[in-house]
Amino acid sequence: MPNRKVLLTGLAVLDTGAGIGAAMTGNLGLLVLFLFLLGVAWGPFPLIQVFPFEWPGMTPREVVVVTTVLFTLMGVGFAIGPPIVGYIDDYTGSLQRALVILCAIVGVGILGGLLYPAKPGKSLTEEAKPAPAPS
Repeated sequence: MPNRKVLLTGLAVLDTGAGIGAAMTGNLGLLVLFLFLLGVAWGPFPLIQVFPFEWPGMTPREVVVVTTVLFTLMGVGFAIGPPIVGYIDDYTGSLQRALVILCAIVGVGILGGLLYPAKPGKSLTEEAKPAPAPS
């Protein structure tokens, strides 16, 4: 997909919407559908992990830093998500409300997708290719 902004924003909307839908539905069939859509939203994640390699002017060292920060933030999110849901559930008395709030917080990915450049430029791998030998 040449426009990474559409991919990131679309997946973030799908992830947020399916999460809120799963938290709100009482219908088993819809729950299965929403959970399937959550899986679909996470499916292209390996592709998203290589996006830093496409940013123009980034050195391999900077790519490693960006990737490390990404994985650190993911770990923090996975670690603090359940306690946040538990705290909101205790405070409001509604697990459903807590899950919806958490899914809305995850919606910050929509903003990230909208801020991502549509065409990041030449990839590091293209820049590293040697020039063709003169004939």
